[in-house]
Amino acid sequence: QWLGNAGGRAIRARATQLIKDAWRLRGVVDAQPSLHLDWSSIGAWPELTARFPHVSSLRLSVEGLLSQSSESLMRQFPNVRSLELYVWSPLQSARLAEKLKTLPGIRELLLGGNLGNEFSEAAQSLVNVMPQLESLTLRGISSELDVSQLPRLRALNVAGTLEHWPKGILELPRLEQVNLRQANIKALPAELFAGHEKLWRGLDLNWARLDAEQFVKAYEYVRDNPAHVLDSEQILERYSRDSLQIAMDCGSDLSSAALRQLKARGLSGRAL
Repeated sequence: QWLGNAGGRAIRARATQLIKDAWRLRGVVDAQPSLHLDWSSIGAWPELTARFPHVSSLRLSVEGLLSQSSESLMRQFPNVRSLELYVWSPLQSARLAEKLKTLPGIRELLLGGNLGNEFSEAAQSLVNVMPQLESLTLRGISSELDVSQLPRLRALNVAGTLEHWPKGILELPRLEQVNLRQANIKALPAELFAGHEKLWRGLDLNWARLDAEQFVKAYEYVRDNPAHVLDSEQILERYSRDSLQIAMDCGSDLSSAALRQLKARGLSGRAL
């Protein structure tokens, strides 16, 4: 009946084929749920009686997610633990927050949207209703971020123009990986230089974005604290390469070549 409706028949036919293909994979994949399903192009779909227990990860449109009751979604995908969403209209964030609040089985969340304050605020409101998250990836964050309401978080990845260290990171006992390389962090909190070995081991930054004094402080701290299991010389090399990339306004390949030339001329260590 859904397929037979006149409006958008071709789109619905493609969506129907995607659904059928996913259902047929039940007998192909391993017994353990391991399939990633991308239904982001489907939009709204009717509540299905079919079950997809082999699916562990979903990419959906906001329209698609909101078209399903929480009970129906969990019946169709009983083993989904990872969800990927792109929120292009922050006006949907209130309804979306109510929906996400009813999906406690989701442990990994990827949220993306248009770079700017509107999406940043929407993303914050969505994150706040999912304290069970163990992995969080955000793409398009430009303003402050607070992860203090995520006590189970193990991995955080943020991309955008975020300049300030996310609030709450140092208070999360399970956090072991923080990737802010695609952000624009300028300074590190003073508290980070008092222990936090596990966090240092899993920290990835664009070191060249740090203020010069901040980078020197971080470099010397890592160099003098081998327990962090961070290679201080590797950090220095990445700082040099990324600084060249910014100064030359070029890609990583060209900046890496330029760095090799400098090192070939005898520059190394802090002389770089």
